Amino acid sequence: MNTLYQVVYTGQLKPGVDSEQATQDFAAIFKTPVDRARTLICGQVEHVLKKEIDVTNAEHYRELLDEIGLEVYVEPMHSGESASAMPLAKSSDEKPGTVPAQANGPAAASPGREGDRDAYRSSDAGTAGIDPYAPPSADLYVPLAQSEGDEIMSGPHAMAMGHGWQWISEAFNLFKDAPLTWILIFISMMIINILISAIPMVGQLINLVIAPILYGGLMLGAHAQARGGRLQISHLFAGFSSHLGPLLIIGLLYLSAVIVAGLLTGVLTMGLAVSMSGLDPNAFDPDAMQAEDLELMLSTLGPAVLIAALFFLLIMLPVIMAYWFSPALVVLGKVQPLEAVKLSFIACLRNILPFLIYGFAALALIILGIIPFFLGLLIVIPILIASSYTSFRDVFYQH
Repeated sequence: MNTLYQVVYTGQLKPGVDSEQATQDFAAIFKTPVDRARTLICGQVEHVLKKEIDVTNAEHYRELLDEIGLEVYVEPMHSGESASAMPLAKSSDEKPGTVPAQANGPAAASPGREGDRDAYRSSDAGTAGIDPYAPPSADLYVPLAQSEGDEIMSGPHAMAMGHGWQWISEAFNLFKDAPLTWILIFISMMIINILISAIPMVGQLINLVIAPILYGGLMLGAHAQARGGRLQISHLFAGFSSHLGPLLIIGLLYLSAVIVAGLLTGVLTMGLAVSMSGLDPNAFDPDAMQAEDLELMLSTLGPAVLIAALFFLLIMLPVIMAYWFSPALVVLGKVQPLEAVKLSFIACLRNILPFLIYGFAALALIILGIIPFFLGLLIVIPILIASSYTSFRDVFYQH
């Protein structure tokens, strides 16, 4: 019979880990209410987080919880332990042994604890199936791929055309539950972008790199809100303390794609301007151009720029498709950056019709938001940001 294991939270966080951030990450990943997660994480009491799992799943849980910042260990379950019984908590004066801050493997349980348990099980009291040295059981969670309501991340799925509007409608519900917070988050984003853009030469490039990091944090915030938690302005920066490396890779990939698209568009613009002006491309020398040649070239630059702009949009379309779901896949789906880019592109490709409806609806909302002195954008843009999360949930989760 294969040995089963349980994952135990020591009640302590790793040094330097912010308890609120750990709470938000825990709630987002394991799909549990934030208040419940906060009680568990900040209670400073040992809890069995998961039990009756094999060694592979136990190690998977341990690694994930370690990444969040929880001190956990894995220990084998014994045949005498009853999975259905609620173990009794230790009293404050009991000292069964030292709990390790971090186990190195499934069998790395505390020697003191195991010694006391073995002694207990050998006694007559052990036949009752109750272990007084076991930490309290808090079986709040379901397997990593599931959440409350039997939601399973199994996408990307192809959705019906009408779901494009549904994404915006559900995003509006998130917005109206915390309108002030969403507006303040949007204003904060604008201030950050403006300040960084003021940096000569590299400002815009930095904005492109950090955009996925900011969006990753917002996906955590939107997910926490959708699960009954509270959206906070600090969620905007959550990506810097959680999943920074993968989100940074996505930002660098996005920057590289934009640079390549810009270079190709620039070459096309100059080529079109020269060819449409009637000048000989082989004899083209900018230093030897006459004034009339320059005027002729500039007169044809307008149509060339228009064509080049359409070309740029055409190139950027697959880039946007690969980027759309990537931050959410990284922070919520624990997907590696390259795989996230691939899945995002496939998801958008399978949902062209819903995204067509979404695009028209978003454009209409932006136009309406511009009319009242751009003030409407304070509502429209946060809704569209939230729609990144609602579309992700719809496309990637099976209900």
